[in-house]
Amino acid sequence: EYFCGQERISVMYLNREDVQRALHVRPTEFAFSTTLDYAFTAHTLLDLYRDELVDQIDIMQYSGDADPCVPYVGTQRWIRSLELDEEAPWSPWQSPDDASAPAGYLTRFVSYNGKHRFWFATVRDAGHMVPRYKSEPALHLLRMFVDNAA
Repeated sequence: EYFCGQERISVMYLNREDVQRALHVRPTEFAFSTTLDYAFTAHTLLDLYRDELVDQIDIMQYSGDADPCVPYVGTQRWIRSLELDEEAPWSPWQSPDDASAPAGYLTRFVSYNGKHRFWFATVRDAGHMVPRYKSEPALHLLRMFVDNAA
């Protein structure tokens, strides 16, 4: 279950009599179920990133800027807490499918040993499942990262 309670509150809302009347559905009991079996194993992965991952692999962390469950500012905060050197400041990036507005914003960091990249990007108007909401910009962002073309 998401910490923000998205499914729980949605079920409560859809099971209200006045909502069902407004939606013109016959009285029913709505329920969400999932086959997701999530085992909570750690309170934080910051130590893993700091002590192992950052100096071993290139990393891109991205967030939709319209994600109400995991807002990008929280992601940005934990990345900043790693205290990596900033290679390029928070700035807009463009996607070829709409060059009239930024597709999001990108900050580029360098690993502690200077051998790897760590990118943090947002995708404008995307929710939690970024490729679902903004497939073309998400693909372009991934290609930029793989091609190291920011």
